Amino acid sequence: MKSSLMLIPVFSLLLIVGCNSKKESPASGKDKAFAAFEDRFLDAYWNQYPAGSIGIGYGKYYDKLPVPDSAYYAGVISFSNRWIDSLESMDLNSLSDNNKISYHIIKNQLESDRWYTETFKQQEWDASIYNISGSCDYILNQPWAPLAEKLRTLTAFLKSSGDYYHAAFANLHEPTKEHLGLAIQQNQGGLSLFGKALEDSIAASQLSTPEKQQLQQGIDQAVAAMKGFISSLQSIQSDKNYKFRDFRIGKQLFSEKFKYDIATDLTPEQVYDKAVEAKHYYHRRMFILSDSVWTKYYPNQPKPQDSLALIQMVLNKVQLEHPKPADFFDTVNNQVHRLKRFIVEKDLFDFDTAATPIVVRYMPEYARGFSSAN
Repeated sequence: MKSSLMLIPVFSLLLIVGCNSKKESPASGKDKAFAAFEDRFLDAYWNQYPAGSIGIGYGKYYDKLPVPDSAYYAGVISFSNRWIDSLESMDLNSLSDNNKISYHIIKNQLESDRWYTETFKQQEWDASIYNISGSCDYILNQPWAPLAEKLRTLTAFLKSSGDYYHAAFANLHEPTKEHLGLAIQQNQGGLSLFGKALEDSIAASQLSTPEKQQLQQGIDQAVAAMKGFISSLQSIQSDKNYKFRDFRIGKQLFSEKFKYDIATDLTPEQVYDKAVEAKHYYHRRMFILSDSVWTKYYPNQPKPQDSLALIQMVLNKVQLEHPKPADFFDTVNNQVHRLKRFIVEKDLFDFDTAATPIVVRYMPEYARGFSSAN
């Protein structure tokens, strides 16, 4: 669901602000109270949004799969209102600069959650937000616990999978065609998580026979629920008379979404103007570079008078050196390791060469559709 998509960068920022800032004077009573508030809030937040807690590695709520019905979304609004009220009861001006930043991050996130539920209503038209595959992948494949504990957690997580997908489909009202197609593709890809590799893990685990049977029942239920959800979406997709919602959200919703997602005082128009200004700057830079290599690519051809035409002709030559689609993954993988080697050789920053190595992987099937690798 929506919030889990944004939580990791938002709350990673909270950690960065707290850990990397300059040292300040000893905390005041108000700052100590705010620190205690943060601890209570973050725990409550991951309890409210356990999919986000799984993505960020907060293991306390890995076994929870909320059913996204009307009561759940009413709870989202109530949760946001309650914590906004608690936040606003504090004296912002009495907090340290770091805590003021945290205050605004938390408030923006809560207001964003409320707006997405009450106004944007993504749960009614974006079928792709409903997918348990990512959480199951993290539970199974992240190194957070022994195998047996992971599998017991998965058993608990899958208990409500049938209700989850039933509520998900019931929420949809004139979904967008594009997101519906993405939901079909990604949920189909997610089915592979429950295949042979998981069977082998269960067989090799220290679970008792009753525990293995219970887990298998949960897997069977989840697979049936996912297939049912996919089939229901495919029925809509194949209905030539079905009225789909336009994926374009319009200027007003875009402006409001922009405010929460970007967390800036600038309007979309102001950002656009800055982008146009930057475009002209980079066109000038691109012309200088293209002009300097013109004779390399066109030794016997006069330069065009139009600067953009000159840039385009040079780019046409440069792109011939790009990898073919079949070689794309290997090329990216090679470039990442060349970049790492360059950083280490030039000592650009303190690169921890003893840490877990950088690995480029194909995007899991349940997350494909708009990116190829990560």
